[in-house]
Amino acid sequence: MVTTTVAAPPDALWRAWTRAEAWARWWWPHWPDSRYEVDARPGGFYRACSPGAGVGVHGIFTQVDPGHRLAMTWTWEGEVADPPRERVWSR
Repeated sequence: MVTTTVAAPPDALWRAWTRAEAWARWWWPHWPDSRYEVDARPGGFYRACSPGAGVGVHGIFTQVDPGHRLAMTWTWEGEVADPPRERVWSR
């Protein structure tokens, strides 16, 4: 388990994790071919990938309580044939 505390207002963090245009500002902005999909609702899919760098991550939002709680699965693409689905959540 990895725990991180971010010194930012909850609404700013919420926007950073639930909007594709926000991901584009902080998740791999140095790779110009990076693409982002974010459907922040329970059961909604997200994906961030950079084909040129050969990396990607995707998952499903499992809990969405705007401004309070966000939980999702997390799967790195391309690392192993059947990668584990990790869990990410806010407190």
